[in-house]
Amino acid sequence: SSGNVAEFQYILSRGHTYIFVVCGGGDKEMQLEVLNKDKKPVATNYVNRQYHNKIQWDCNATGAYYLKVSFKGGNNGCGAIIIGFKKPQ
Repeated sequence: SSGNVAEFQYILSRGHTYIFVVCGGGDKEMQLEVLNKDKKPVATNYVNRQYHNKIQWDCNATGAYYLKVSFKGGNNGCGAIIIGFKKPQ
């Protein structure tokens, strides 16, 4: 693992649909991975060798999750992640 990786812990709720908007600064390609409590990836914005600016993910278990952020090639970068959610009906 590179030293240019940041992780943030959040408690996410079962039944909610989460939307993560990824905003990498400048021309940097920013990767976001959502990891479960065992640090296994459950969602990512890097799909088919492309960086996408949004993840929509349905949470199926309440608990601690980690947002792991890095930049292409292990480079330094600056960016933001906006988290939105929709409650179950």
